[in-house]
Amino acid sequence: MGKRKTYNQEFKDEAIKLAEKKGIDQAAKDLGISTGSLRRWKNEKIYPRAKTLEEAEAENARLRKELEYHKKINEVLKKSHGIFAQDHLTNSKS
Repeated sequence: MGKRKTYNQEFKDEAIKLAEKKGIDQAAKDLGISTGSLRRWKNEKIYPRAKTLEEAEAENARLRKELEYHKKINEVLKKSHGIFAQDHLTNSKS
């Protein structure tokens, strides 16, 4: 039994571009790959795999942390805006 051949992402992307120009059957024949592989690469490009639960939870935790950081920055900006607005009013009355 033959060894399974692997292709890098750059090759796959170029193969997909060729398939868009020449069609899947002709592109696969020109590149010496199966039409099934080329169809799968194209579908994976269009419909990326869904995230695992662990990946989704990790992303959710990261986004929650980022949101808290931005909320704190927003509060500081609101307070500083109030200080500057108050300073502006005091200076304009003088």
